[in-house]
Amino acid sequence: MSSANGAAGGSCTTNTSSPVTGQGFCGYHSSTTVGGSPAIYNLIPFPIYHSPTRFGCGSENGLGIQAPNGDANADTTISVLSHEMIESITDPFGNAWNDSSGNEIADDCQFLYGVGFGGNPGAQYNQTINGAHYFVQEEFSNANYVPHLSGCVQRNTAPTPTTITLGASPDTAVGVAAIALFATLAPSTADGTVTFTDGSAVLPGCQDLPVTSGVATCVTTFPTAGVHTITTTYHGDATHAPTTASTPITVDANANFFQIIVGLLIQFAHVFHLLGL
Repeated sequence: MSSANGAAGGSCTTNTSSPVTGQGFCGYHSSTTVGGSPAIYNLIPFPIYHSPTRFGCGSENGLGIQAPNGDANADTTISVLSHEMIESITDPFGNAWNDSSGNEIADDCQFLYGVGFGGNPGAQYNQTINGAHYFVQEEFSNANYVPHLSGCVQRNTAPTPTTITLGASPDTAVGVAAIALFATLAPSTADGTVTFTDGSAVLPGCQDLPVTSGVATCVTTFPTAGVHTITTTYHGDATHAPTTASTPITVDANANFFQIIVGLLIQFAHVFHLLGL
């Protein structure tokens, strides 16, 4: 809204506290009780910008006010709203996410907007959601935090979908003879770990095995004959989504001498691989 006295041609705000004394605010979140149940709320007054005191709630003092939707009032308020919304989620009652200085999650990245903007100066944006453009502050990410550098991110890229294929050698397990299970991930750039389970039970020695060049290998035995449903679970990494796949493995009751020898060779080869020999 325009100021009544036209102070320096600026805009006034319904927030009447003095930003000069540090008691002004751009927004806050809190909680109350409604009908006996907790209620979380945000209060977002008209955003301060173009203030003669140079106190502002947007990007004015660094990048200039950006209004990708052509409305500086609404565009500035959206960034403040994003700030308060994430804090309402991570610290709804004031006793959850705080850093060692007492800052909440959005305070650590206030007035930081990232790089690589779209749009023209004065109408730049750093978020596109459902085809609409927004210019909002970055938010802190525990996962992206680098001590003494930064943990502020504009967005987290959706993880790459993955698929997993289970193979076995030999194709049919025999008695107590060892069998090697291979989990092959696509894309092969996937990192992280894989766990193999027989039904709901983790196979011995097959939990949280590392993925190397897109493959995780488990060498194990089955104490009982019959068909075993083996589930392979990839736990995902920073850029690849978790996934699971199930495959039946048939276990014969008896093994001949040749099959036992093959099983022992598989076990020896696995031990040598773990030792780097």
